[in-house]
Amino acid sequence: MSDRLRHLSNLRPAELVQLAESLGARSFRGRQITRALYERKVATIDEMTDLPADLRERLEQDHGLPHFTVRQLSESEDLSSKYLFELDDGALIESVAMQRPTGRSTWCLSSQVGCRMACTFCATGRMGMVRQLSTSEIVGQVLELWRRHPSDTHPNLVFMGMGEPLDNLDALLPALDILTDESGIGLSARRITVSTAGLVDGIRTLMQQERGVGLAISLTTGDEAERRELMPVAGQVPMRELLEVAASYGRHFRRKVTLECAIIAGRNDDLDHARRLLKLARKGPFKINLIPLNPIDGFAGERPDSSSLDAMVDLLWSEGIVTTVRDSQGREVDAACGQLVRKQQRRPEGAPRNRAV
Repeated sequence: MSDRLRHLSNLRPAELVQLAESLGARSFRGRQITRALYERKVATIDEMTDLPADLRERLEQDHGLPHFTVRQLSESEDLSSKYLFELDDGALIESVAMQRPTGRSTWCLSSQVGCRMACTFCATGRMGMVRQLSTSEIVGQVLELWRRHPSDTHPNLVFMGMGEPLDNLDALLPALDILTDESGIGLSARRITVSTAGLVDGIRTLMQQERGVGLAISLTTGDEAERRELMPVAGQVPMRELLEVAASYGRHFRRKVTLECAIIAGRNDDLDHARRLLKLARKGPFKINLIPLNPIDGFAGERPDSSSLDAMVDLLWSEGIVTTVRDSQGREVDAACGQLVRKQQRRPEGAPRNRAV
């Protein structure tokens, strides 16, 4: 088994108790490990000082914790911080902490190194698929951001970073358990949103597993052929089937599902496209989030002007559809929607592997 799959933070709180017992320790030692990981947010097993030294040694030998080395930190004037993390095997991912002047915060998390969806307007999609993240690497992003932003006591978490979350359910589902378990990190499921390009089997599984998190669908356009062109993998799923499954999800959890639309100047920023979205939004408990295109290398699309967006919003609101325009924080440091990509491909020669910023 790969070392990164043996990390303690791959295990749910109940599984940590079982682990302690399997090592000959009493069950309360498993609860101590859980508190050390998720309350005290230790970065190493050596910091679990309430455990006996021999148990710490065995945990270090057999399991360990993931290391996140900050290879680059980019901070923007709008209070966004983008972290380029290097993982144990040298893989690079990005996570973003966005803070509002009101004190609210949202953390954008990655679920894969790269992505196989190949969406033309997304930097991560254009880099291709490298590998899946483990549960510990997903949860570890939250813990790393918390160590660096300790005042953000109740952040909103959005799986809108690198990767397609529902293409990595084996790691995502236990990560959601750890994030929401009162003995784990203890966040409300209502503070967590999973964004998908439209993997209907994954949506069904997420619903059947009763995780209760928010759901966002990257729809982009109400035109079937245009969606296949802009989103060549996800666009193969018939839009009718996608929206039926998404509507079922929203009704099941009594939560509106967000239809996310990357708006591209001269492409899908007119009233005809708004009317198509209106027709689709009436098919279920949906709300619409318009996301002005964020520039990326390799895609010639441009950001729409505010008048086009305002006209779309006015039409949708006039018909009773809750519609928002995404305030894409972090655009100046390539930390906004669609811009996450491992810009630094490798560790600088001679740089230490696990020195955090």
